[in-house]
Amino acid sequence: MIPEDKRRELDEISETLQSLEKECTGHDCYAPVREQVRRALRAIDQFNSGIEVVVCMGMLKAGKSTLVNLLTRSTMASPTGYGQDMTLRPALIRMAEKGAAARILLYERAESAKDADPATLQGVVLDHLRGIVGDDALQNLTLRTLPLTESTLRGVLCHRVTDTPHLIEEPVLVVVEPEYNEECKLLCHRNRMLLDMPGCDSSTAEVARGERYREIGKECDMVLLLQSSVAPLNAKAVEELTALLAGRTPSTTRIIQNRMESKAWLRPEVVDAETLEQSSRALAILRQLAENKELPVSSVNLGMAHAGIFEEPERLKKKVEMVGGVYRSNAELLAGSGFEALENSLHNELTDIRYLHCCDVLRHALRSLAAATLVTQRSEGKVLSTLRTRLERWYTF
Repeated sequence: MIPEDKRRELDEISETLQSLEKECTGHDCYAPVREQVRRALRAIDQFNSGIEVVVCMGMLKAGKSTLVNLLTRSTMASPTGYGQDMTLRPALIRMAEKGAAARILLYERAESAKDADPATLQGVVLDHLRGIVGDDALQNLTLRTLPLTESTLRGVLCHRVTDTPHLIEEPVLVVVEPEYNEECKLLCHRNRMLLDMPGCDSSTAEVARGERYREIGKECDMVLLLQSSVAPLNAKAVEELTALLAGRTPSTTRIIQNRMESKAWLRPEVVDAETLEQSSRALAILRQLAENKELPVSSVNLGMAHAGIFEEPERLKKKVEMVGGVYRSNAELLAGSGFEALENSLHNELTDIRYLHCCDVLRHALRSLAAATLVTQRSEGKVLSTLRTRLERWYTF
């Protein structure tokens, strides 16, 4: 729960910033101040919206799509495939309304706004989904709706614009709404969303990288970094993750080690030791990116969890018989995967993590605002002493 004194302090900051925004209106010399004021107010508005967003990132073929499908309890949330770069552009995923049809929402630039900045429009869509702005804010956008099928999902997320009939141009944002499933814990309400990102080291997802998509990742309350032995971190991934983790409180990031237990014939303690060895180098790099602070780590066998949740029992039995393996029921596979512990942890901690992320964004915005007011005082001779005193106190917010 959010401490009551912090809630009051947030309200005090908001009131002060709103007053300052009014004072700055119409004065060109205050433009830098006004920009930082609006950034800080947006951080507070995002927090007050009650919407919680988690971003899932990691190396190509580390198991991101499998994790996303597990967290949504749907095989139609993120496309999967062996040996292929499946997700070429980010997709924001939220549960469909109970009883509503699964669908894909495509936000695209309106014909009259072809020169509009996609990054700005992307922020508008996010704010609209959070309920911060109304429908009138979407005047430079068009919205197309497609039924959610395997064909449309792959057509929208797995192909370049020129190679698929489902896209007219590069979308501003793709929203996927799988069918409602009451067993889904993380996205149990529509106030929670999951951002599925392309692989950090993808060689074919040029549209999904750069400052525009880094910004959408930074706006998410929690970061899930998926790592596995078959997808080691490289220089390209380190660059992407460095930009994403900058300025974040470590507890708002969770490293998920996807266990690859291919040597299942070995004793359990040997398998555990090899699993630890798989992740040690990557964990060291990730902690270095987080300025040597400890990052929470969860170890999960996503393949086992996928079989436990999605595999038909009879089909599972036949698969095991074909390879001469030891049969385990769906429930046993799920219990042994470690996924339920991860899911429960994310479900219980996300609201508090949203508050911590709000503080991160707000601190950064207030520091930038303080710098902007200092420059304005020196160049224009304006005195903003009351605000600066409060800003200095709020740095530790």
